[in-house]
Amino acid sequence: MQTEVVLGIGGNKGDRVAYLKSAIEALSKQVTLVGCSKIYETEVWGGVATNGNFLNQVVCIQTDLEPSSLLELIQGIELDLGRTREQHWGDRTIDIDILYFGSEIWNTPTLSIPHPYLAQRRFVLQPLAEILPKKPHPVLGRTSLELLAECSDPGQVSVWKEANYKLPLYRGELDGYSPETIASGWIFLTKPWSTFPGPHSTNSVAPSATIC
Repeated sequence: MQTEVVLGIGGNKGDRVAYLKSAIEALSKQVTLVGCSKIYETEVWGGVATNGNFLNQVVCIQTDLEPSSLLELIQGIELDLGRTREQHWGDRTIDIDILYFGSEIWNTPTLSIPHPYLAQRRFVLQPLAEILPKKPHPVLGRTSLELLAECSDPGQVSVWKEANYKLPLYRGELDGYSPETIASGWIFLTKPWSTFPGPHSTNSVAPSATIC
C-alpha cells in the first residue's frame, strides 16, 4: 500500500542547489514524487555548522516501502552525494530527514517519526506550511500553519533569492491557477490536467510530471 511521506532536504556545502536537485532526482527513481516546496535559504540551526547558510526544501512522496527501508534508501542517497557524519548538526552536502510517514508514530533507536525537532525548526515548518498547510501533526495535533505560528525559532528563513528557474507547487494547491499556468510548469502534476476538477482549457496541455 502506498503511503504519503514528507521529507525535509537540505545542505550547506558545495553547490547547494545541485545537491538538492540530485537528491530529488535520485529519490524519484525509487519512489513516486508528489510535489515539493520552493527552496528556502536558512540560517544555521543548532550552532554547530560553520560553512554558512543552508538551502532547504520539503518534498512529498508516495512509497510502498516501510519506514526502515525508506531510511536505508535515504542514507544510501546521502552517501552517494558525499554526506559524511563527522559532527551532529554539522556541515553537510545533503541531509534527508523523514518528517512524516503518513500518520504513523515510530520510536526506535534508529528512527523517530514524526521528526522529533520538526516543531522547533522554522526552516522545516515554513516550506512544510507552504505545501501542506493543514496537515496535522499526529502527536501534537496541530496543523503545519499552527506549528509555524507558534514556533519560537528566531532563525531567518527566506525564499532563495538566487533561484532563476521555476519551481513546481504541491499538486493539491490548484485552486486559482489557470490551465495556462499549469502548462507553464509552475505546478507539479502527477496526472493530466483534465482529470482535476474545475474549468479546463481545451487548447492547453499540461505536462504529466515535472521534476523539481
